[in-house]
Amino acid sequence: MYKILVADDEKPMLTVLEGLFKKEGYSVLTATDGKVALKIYEDNKDKIDICLFDVMMPYVDGISLCKIVKEDNENIPVIIMTARDTEDCQLSGFDNGADDYIAKPFSLKVLLKRVERQLYLEQKRNSEVYELIYKDIKLNTLSYTVYDKGIEANLTPTEFKVLRLLMLTPGEVLTIEELSKKISIDGEYVPPRIIGNYISNIRSKLAYSGSIIHNIRGVGYKIE
Repeated sequence: MYKILVADDEKPMLTVLEGLFKKEGYSVLTATDGKVALKIYEDNKDKIDICLFDVMMPYVDGISLCKIVKEDNENIPVIIMTARDTEDCQLSGFDNGADDYIAKPFSLKVLLKRVERQLYLEQKRNSEVYELIYKDIKLNTLSYTVYDKGIEANLTPTEFKVLRLLMLTPGEVLTIEELSKKISIDGEYVPPRIIGNYISNIRSKLAYSGSIIHNIRGVGYKIE
């Protein structure tokens, strides 16, 4: 499940955004001013996947907040939203590390697509780590091969994506909905109800290590 930090001093807007992202399966952290947002970020920095900041907030404005986050971790995408749709405001946001900018009022559907796009780009950057090794499994994203104790597992492209996601976060549970969304984001839609089929196939094709993929009933899967 992706975790998003949303900060906006307009409480009605914050309520709408919180409901929007929760409906889409996100874990949502909210703040009504920059000082609170900064505290939430500091307490959850290793768990936050993306930030959405309004520019005009009390105590710490959104652009300053963006700069702080980016100086701490440049890999966390930050989207700036503001009613001040001016060139200077946009340039200030980008100069301080913002990955995207959206002017109020905006379409919620467009906002969702922009958030999904930033998560996809970050996922793509992470995929540049082309070889993953966990216990006896070795996965190579350049040759699209998987070996278990030296024996090749002939996975389909979708099975490969599922295993790669699990190997990127060993010990961490990925929900069925999250797996569905992540493997569908750059290709054909994969409904959550058939994720279990892919997991079963992966287990059967791994010569020795199928048992390291654990089913957390009613939640999702992890490798451990």
